[in-house]
Amino acid sequence: MKIKNIIIAGLSAIFLCQPTTADDLVIMHTNDVHGNIVPEKTKYAGGLARRKVVIDSIRNTEEHSLLVDAGDDVQGFLYFTAFGGEVEYGGMNKLGYDIVTIGNHEFDNGLEALAKNYKILKAEKICANYNFDKTPLKGMTKEYVIKKFDDKKIAFIGIGCQPEGMILPGNRIGMEYKDAAFVADSIATMLKSKGKADYVIVLSHIGYKTSRPNLPCDSILALNSKDINIIIGGHSHTRIDSKSNNHQSLFKNKVGKTVLVAQTGSNGEYLGKITIDLDALDETPKSELIKIDARYDDRTDPRIAEWLKPYDKGVEEMKQIIIGKSAAEYPNRGTNPLSNWVADKIYEIGETVTDKHIDFAIGNKGGIRKPLPKGDISLGLIHTMLPFENYVNVIELDGKSIIDAFDIMASRDGDAVSKHIKATFKNKKTTEILINGKPINPNRTYIIATISYLYEGGDNMEPLTRAKLLGKTEVSLKYSMIDIIKEMTKNNQQINPDPTPRMFFE
Repeated sequence: MKIKNIIIAGLSAIFLCQPTTADDLVIMHTNDVHGNIVPEKTKYAGGLARRKVVIDSIRNTEEHSLLVDAGDDVQGFLYFTAFGGEVEYGGMNKLGYDIVTIGNHEFDNGLEALAKNYKILKAEKICANYNFDKTPLKGMTKEYVIKKFDDKKIAFIGIGCQPEGMILPGNRIGMEYKDAAFVADSIATMLKSKGKADYVIVLSHIGYKTSRPNLPCDSILALNSKDINIIIGGHSHTRIDSKSNNHQSLFKNKVGKTVLVAQTGSNGEYLGKITIDLDALDETPKSELIKIDARYDDRTDPRIAEWLKPYDKGVEEMKQIIIGKSAAEYPNRGTNPLSNWVADKIYEIGETVTDKHIDFAIGNKGGIRKPLPKGDISLGLIHTMLPFENYVNVIELDGKSIIDAFDIMASRDGDAVSKHIKATFKNKKTTEILINGKPINPNRTYIIATISYLYEGGDNMEPLTRAKLLGKTEVSLKYSMIDIIKEMTKNNQQINPDPTPRMFFE
């Protein structure tokens, strides 16, 4: 290590260990870690062992501290694919999480699986706007918890996102939803008016900004609340850095008091740190982000690596199985060649399901979780690129509903569609859809290949739920894609997506 790097690492350690006063409460927080247990490469941020270095350093220097999480603990890395949450929740125990709320991806394998995972997790689980009384999670969560520091009572309320369009109906059977913003503010007012709490922190998984009208979000909750002091958020993967002012972090609520909104981005790349002066609760708390990167590698706890060994073996095996090659590097951000390729393959897979002519295919760019590198493509990479248990569905839908669906895609700056589509958007609305070169006819029906998540209304695609199901694959999309890549390799073909844009924004 160069002398300069040694000095920087040393200064970093000193900075982390600078104690606040005994009258301060330090809240460490994460959100949307998505199971980033071990960084793929040293240069990448995140990682369980690195995070533990920082957390332990803060704990060892603070009289009062808590570690909390705002949801989406799993889904996106091979540990969840291989072990279903055992590693993520066992790892959270190793780090000593105190309180967590629930993200939408916690439901990806259904309520039975979530209940099994929550039996592993020792942290208190809070969610006030989901009623689990008729589910396997009955009795496992609370609406809120109250922690006492010196003579101050600090309440934590948990809220989750609107499940419609985010959580498949089959994965939340029996769960009842109540409006997140109304519930959070009502409980905050009750706790303060009855003297049960002096200060209220909301752990939220509803997102920093709303993705569609009438949906609650952290920024609107902050503006419309009266008794909430801090909102620690998740879901939107927003990195709120007060030093760079990249997103507004301070809001004035209905009675003119300041509400802090904090969020760390995603994949555990940052740890949030909020410092509250217990002797001056009306003062704005300090908020900062600490990057979790390679500078902590020489101080990690060897017991973490030892604990991970049995799990690492299964993950590494998946990474070593090469099934194909990619002609170039293809990012997974926005509508791009990779989303084109996935949509085109959904179309091809759909053709094996029905003997009817398919007009086009729709995928979702949000379901493509990893980019493709140039060169060798491993089995593990495809599992992380397409981690969800989606099946290809062939559906029949009227043109008017298709236009409604494209308006939803327009609101999120496009999505994945097959080569048969050319769509034009203006001001978040659809102005033209060409299907195989012809304008869409609102009065006729079309045959579409899509994925089960979208057909069931995921990603807010309610218009697709109006369709008639004609057929579906027996294996999930990722396994169909693995078979396609293997067949391409046999024919000496590489992954080489069509780069032609399919969606245009005026």
